[in-house]
Amino acid sequence: INKEVHMRMQTANGGSQEMARCVEMLEIEVEGVRTWAHAYVVPNAPYRLLLGRPWQQLVCLSKVEDTNGIQVSICDP
Repeated sequence: INKEVHMRMQTANGGSQEMARCVEMLEIEVEGVRTWAHAYVVPNAPYRLLLGRPWQQLVCLSKVEDTNGIQVSICDP
């Protein structure tokens, strides 16, 4: 955990929140696809892990919505 990396995140309600620290190169495995990303720690977040646009672009994430739900696919970088 790197406590020297400081960043602010824009929240869904238009505000911003300071992130406490950064977990550098956190290994993230989804359905057998292993990736790595910097994860920023947000105190009292309403989620366990939020994967943002940089990770989505890395794995070429695509999603299709239909009446049965949402299908998400990723590729191995």
